[in-house]
Amino acid sequence: MKNFSPLYCLKKFKKRHLLALSLPLLSYANGFKIQEQSLNGTALGSAYVAGARGADASFYNPANMGFTNDWGENRSEFEMTTTVINIPAFSFKVPTTNQGLYSVTSLEIDKSQQNILGIINTIGLGNILKALGNTAATNGLQQAISRIQGLMNLTNQKVVTLASNPDTQIVNGWTGTTNFVLPKFFYKTRTHNGFTFGGSFTAPSGLGMKWNGKGGNFCMTFSS
Repeated sequence: MKNFSPLYCLKKFKKRHLLALSLPLLSYANGFKIQEQSLNGTALGSAYVAGARGADASFYNPANMGFTNDWGENRSEFEMTTTVINIPAFSFKVPTTNQGLYSVTSLEIDKSQQNILGIINTIGLGNILKALGNTAATNGLQQAISRIQGLMNLTNQKVVTLASNPDTQIVNGWTGTTNFVLPKFFYKTRTHNGFTFGGSFTAPSGLGMKWNGKGGNFCMTFSS
């Protein structure tokens, strides 16, 4: 008598067979979903999940597809619903914390560390002598010395660079009219030898809107 090994049977399965068996799990495990998708689930929220018995069980609770429906029938079922979404245009005001973007560059030099000879060497002795000669000849030696001191004081200035202007405390925003038609369908087969197949098409994510104005930019930041 030959020994029976479950591992031997698993090896006999081809990769495409295992992939086909895992598709229902992969297609349902798509993360966050919005409740109240079907007719029976309207206004019940998450409370309908445990009690789903019809075709919409393929979306709410696939484990319930093997049970009979609310009338005790074991049959294939198909449900199609449509949601019409209409959001009128509106304007709004939101607070902002935009205080502008700017930078300040400051170079402070200790008076005791300032070196007149270093400044002369940087600018060029020939240029300095020419400028001093012209100034001394016209306005006197004291005016020439004042020119050098003024040049030294340029290193103690602050430079402010403005990249964007600050906003007021309240900014305006608006959005246009939003119209959207969302079809949804649910299907499940009758249970045969303990096996039931089902599928659904829904919109598990939210509805995107186009925000305008500076207030709209604020909304896009927190709704993305």
